[in-house]
Amino acid sequence: MYKLLIADDEKQTREGLVFFFQNNPCGFEVIGSAEGGLSALNMAGEGEPDVVLTDIRMPDLDGFELIRRMAELKKQPATIIMSAYDDVDYFKTAFKVNALDYILKPIDTEELLSVMEKVKKRLDTEYEEQKGRDLLQKQMKKNLPLLRARFFTDLADGAYKNLKSMEERMDFLHITLEADIFYIVVMISLDGKQAAYSGANRNAEKALDFGILNLLEELIEVYGEGYAFEYDKGDFVLILKEGGLREGKENSGANLLLQAEELIANFLGILRGGTKIRATVGLGEPACGIEGINTSFLKAKENVCKRLILGSNRVIFNYEFSGYRDDTLFESLNEIRSRVSAFDTDGLAKAVETFFHKLSLHPGLTVLYGIQCSSMVIMTAMESYLSLHGNYKTTEEDILKTYEKLGKTETIPDMKQVVMDFCLRLNRTIRGKMTNQNGDIVHRVKEIIKGKYRENITIQSIAEQIYLSPNYVCAVFKQVTGSTINQYITYVRIEAAKKMLEDTSVKLYDIGFLIGYVEPSYFSKIFKKMTALTPKEYRQMMIGMGKSRAVPDNGTSRHKEGVL
Repeated sequence: MYKLLIADDEKQTREGLVFFFQNNPCGFEVIGSAEGGLSALNMAGEGEPDVVLTDIRMPDLDGFELIRRMAELKKQPATIIMSAYDDVDYFKTAFKVNALDYILKPIDTEELLSVMEKVKKRLDTEYEEQKGRDLLQKQMKKNLPLLRARFFTDLADGAYKNLKSMEERMDFLHITLEADIFYIVVMISLDGKQAAYSGANRNAEKALDFGILNLLEELIEVYGEGYAFEYDKGDFVLILKEGGLREGKENSGANLLLQAEELIANFLGILRGGTKIRATVGLGEPACGIEGINTSFLKAKENVCKRLILGSNRVIFNYEFSGYRDDTLFESLNEIRSRVSAFDTDGLAKAVETFFHKLSLHPGLTVLYGIQCSSMVIMTAMESYLSLHGNYKTTEEDILKTYEKLGKTETIPDMKQVVMDFCLRLNRTIRGKMTNQNGDIVHRVKEIIKGKYRENITIQSIAEQIYLSPNYVCAVFKQVTGSTINQYITYVRIEAAKKMLEDTSVKLYDIGFLIGYVEPSYFSKIFKKMTALTPKEYRQMMIGMGKSRAVPDNGTSRHKEGVL
């Protein structure tokens, strides 16, 4: 329903028109009727009608002057002129003041309805157009930060090659960047972005982004001039520019750098003091001219990427790397493997430190490459573990959790910590397993050796009987007894040989064969090494001490008595 104001100095006409519109609902509601131009002007200012139906000849202000005056109001109504005079000059003046139509008196109701229908259609069209413009303006206002961020992102990335095109965009977005002043770009990247945004709903993410941008914009107002925008999820960029006052151009870059450092220090202080959020800041170098923004940005971005090596939660500016040797990087893997096998906790920690130190020197290091290399360390440690235990069921869940943590890391120090923790836990697992199982394993190994020392017994055959790997069996036996399995086999055989040597009925040539040695000379050599005596000297010593005994020959002798 549109609002209608009627202005006519004839009371009868006014009342007739009011009655007509009340009884002919054609989309208009009469909000008032005025008997003169001035009163109509006041009503139009207060009631803000959509249409004014006015006579030409009225006291104080005629219809034409009323229309001119209403053009100055906050809301300008459409107008329809009524007149009892069919005058060409009136028609001309009516269209000069942009009246929508001209109706002659006495008024024909059908003609009036036709005119009002046309006016309504026009108002409907204008309303829809205005509604579209309002919506567009609202959308533009809503999207302006996004459009500005896109412009700054393209500018930082060096996408603008046409200065005129860039200036047109700046005018549209109300951005001011002078051509001959210094700029410096700062990149702020949230540490642990996956954790910061993981699980957060969209509103929480928007609140986080808005809070950081709002803080940065406030600090820019305090410390200088410039703009802040979100470059990527969790990455924010400042484009700071020197102010209008500068004493010497040669000092402008240095002064701008100091301003940037003060702003960053304040920002990080607020972040660390009031939130759990941490950030790494990459500082670009001051550069002159709009084209220098891209140069400074690339340096800032490069410095943020060095977080991978230097660690997070810091400011990075022009850090250089050197001393990388690719051929030595994976040599550390063998050291890690051997330290796991040897249960050497201190040596294992040192080997992991060495590996990641070498990795940090890689000139083309990326997060993905760092994670891949870290995975290789985990796999190497697991290979050593499996060689000792033969299965990974007890560590399967730990492996999955470790890889999950590793996938969320962004820096070499963080990767190193995840790998170090895993390797040391693996080392403790091995030790724990050995503590619980060692006694039983050693006992079973000894029983097997005592029962089969006369045969061609090997470590492989012993391990197969107790269903463990040879390396693991050797390691356990050595740790518990202080001797190797082969040393223990020799010990058992020599002890058996001593008992046989006490029995003078057993021929010297047969003793070596009976305890598992094929060559008599090798048996004699081993026996002397263990006892400092030859077998014959040992028997003679036993005879002298009265400890020898004679047992009737049962026919087992294979050789004639000789000298060993």
